[in-house]
Amino acid sequence: MALLAALFLLINKASYHGYFQHDDFAHLSWCTKGAWTSFVAGALSPEFYPHLFRPLGHLHYHLMEKAVGLTYWPFLAAVQVYHLAAAWVLWMVLRRLRFGVAAAAAVVVFFTLNMAVFRIFWNPAFVFDLGCGLFCLISFLLWMDRRWMASFVFFFLAYRWKETAIMLPAVLGLYEILLAERKEWRRLLPFLAVSAWFGVQGLLSFRGGSQTEYQFAATGGALWQTVRYYASRVFLIPWAGLVLLVAPWFGKDRRLQFGCAAFWVLLCPMLLLPGHLNDTYLYVPMLGAAVAVAALFERWGRLAILGFFLIWLPADYLALRTRRSDNLHEADENRPYLTALAEIVKAHPNTREFVFEASPAGLPDWGIESALRYFYPPKNVTLQQIRTDQDRAGVPAAPAVLLGWDPLGRQLRAMERRPDAAYPAYFRMNGLDPVWALTEGWHGADKGYRWSTPRATAVLQQPAGATEFQLQVLMPPEQQETAVVVALDGVALGEMRFRGKGSQSGVLAVPAGLERQVRVELTVPEGFRPRTADPRGLGVAVEEFGFSTRQPPSKP
Repeated sequence: MALLAALFLLINKASYHGYFQHDDFAHLSWCTKGAWTSFVAGALSPEFYPHLFRPLGHLHYHLMEKAVGLTYWPFLAAVQVYHLAAAWVLWMVLRRLRFGVAAAAAVVVFFTLNMAVFRIFWNPAFVFDLGCGLFCLISFLLWMDRRWMASFVFFFLAYRWKETAIMLPAVLGLYEILLAERKEWRRLLPFLAVSAWFGVQGLLSFRGGSQTEYQFAATGGALWQTVRYYASRVFLIPWAGLVLLVAPWFGKDRRLQFGCAAFWVLLCPMLLLPGHLNDTYLYVPMLGAAVAVAALFERWGRLAILGFFLIWLPADYLALRTRRSDNLHEADENRPYLTALAEIVKAHPNTREFVFEASPAGLPDWGIESALRYFYPPKNVTLQQIRTDQDRAGVPAAPAVLLGWDPLGRQLRAMERRPDAAYPAYFRMNGLDPVWALTEGWHGADKGYRWSTPRATAVLQQPAGATEFQLQVLMPPEQQETAVVVALDGVALGEMRFRGKGSQSGVLAVPAGLERQVRVELTVPEGFRPRTADPRGLGVAVEEFGFSTRQPPSKP
């Protein structure tokens, strides 16, 4: 286990370059407000919480934040310690089931390093699944040792980590049917009563509710969708998980039958949720899969173990590389955004109204709002996203703050709309200029550019020393040529023609000596028609435009 822990930390050392996600702030925004005793009371309560209050997981967040604040690495280290603890308990379970050292050790390696549940030990937000899996394992180990009361306590607490534990009594029943020498059915009744109690409350709370991604669907099509999804992820090879469906029919080892049945029983609630597929949900069912794989290893011998790892390890390494890259890219955007957001909050202590247009891909609107609620305890905030021209024109005046995000430079800037503030002379589509200067005919921002419609307008401030009007556009490969007519306050300034692909610039001379607020109009006589149908009317992809005060070269 010491060597395995060292190998695990070496393989996953890059995880410490990660950062908090939207789910982390969704928890931190409220669970750091109250006293720790309220979470303990919630963990001991027999009440079902339809709003997904998971008191032990939220107690974890509460205690961690009080101890280390927003220092990321302790949050991550905690979940990795939980995972390694679960691997150690799994080893003890397998040895109790009389598996040999080779089979048990190979399965513990498979469980510990399995990138099917990559996010479990790379993101602190999935501590709920981790805690549930660890406590389910401990409860099962104690059940095998016939320590009934302790097993029941850990089962109840496993449910308070996450609702997935509701199927654990069925697994204990399978153990009694297939593996126990002395059947202890009466001891199972309190477990079944707790599962039935929470299950009935859960069904009643969702009855007649609106359709959500957590809505149960028991149709054949929905079931096939979920089985296909999870069967292709448990071993990181398409469809390979179906071996856990057919293997019991080709072997008489009851441990194999128990492991396969336990996997599907623990996965059962997730099989009814086609609208919320998530590979992290495999963590608890993986405990059953581990027993089944150990039985196959022991039956087929060490050559089977070697053959399995020769196939599985490359797939595992490929999954690590792909998911690691995506995770670190998301962290590289979230870190500067959330760090800057904390500084903006300090600079605007009385502001409670925020507006934004673009944000990192891993930070949806509710993630930003959760972060703001965390930084502004205990008062509420409002957050509005800009989606249309009307939203840009309707950006409220100060003290409201516009959060401008530059995805290429990874910068966040706070802007206030004040009545006495002048419009910019030059506008760049990098998210750091005031979007209310764009008045009509503009689509949403992209990375460094923004599509206009065939006719788009903006308001700029023309400086007295301006000699040129510049326009820089981004030509996609399908757009070989385009023309843009520029007008200032309804008076045509001239036409620019762009050819080729990539960034292209055009310049028109403007009358010198004028200092004024001017309405800029860009007209594209022949709009862009992409090969793939686009319901939006597209003109040209604008990177930047505005007035330049570049002086002519001096005479020798």
